[in-house]
Amino acid sequence: MTDVELLLRVQRGDLTAWELLYARCLPTVWRHACALAGDRLVVEEIVSETFLAFVRSVPAFDPETVHLHGWLRGVVQNKAADQGRQAAKRRRLAAAARNGSVGSEGSAEVSDPLETEETRQDVLSALDRLPELQRLVLEWKHADDQSVREIAARLGQTEKSVESLLYRARKEFRRLFELECADDMRTRVNTNVPPSTLEKSL
Repeated sequence: MTDVELLLRVQRGDLTAWELLYARCLPTVWRHACALAGDRLVVEEIVSETFLAFVRSVPAFDPETVHLHGWLRGVVQNKAADQGRQAAKRRRLAAAARNGSVGSEGSAEVSDPLETEETRQDVLSALDRLPELQRLVLEWKHADDQSVREIAARLGQTEKSVESLLYRARKEFRRLFELECADDMRTRVNTNVPPSTLEKSL
């Protein structure tokens, strides 16, 4: 059965045809995602988002003209680019945290030394654990370099409320970051690994 025939059946609601088409397209999507992203978790996310986009777009496809595998590769490329931009944004935010501008309200609460890969992961883990809105305002402020006024306009809030939100976000980031560092310390103690310079400074 050709892709065109399967796609026609999928558009008519044939679940068996969908399973066959998915199995036929998955290797193409997976290989292309692996070529663009090295991390397996990122690859899995790209594949998932690509097929979600496919499901949403199926009703609009013209089975006679659509080049299905080419369309899927295009979506994979766009999703991988999105992932790359997000990763770059998170790296900038982690760098801002290392420089002390995220975890403080004017002073460098997150300070030296934060240069090890382990500490970078602590920073990113703390950011991941923040409530979504708090994480977003920190990203907009410190990774996208937006002003409080710009963030307020983006959220439809007053500048005063955004300043309050940033204060809470920085405070919560600091709390979560210290928890991550404490977890690392306990892990080292349990495995008899000497504490790092960072842990001695806490």
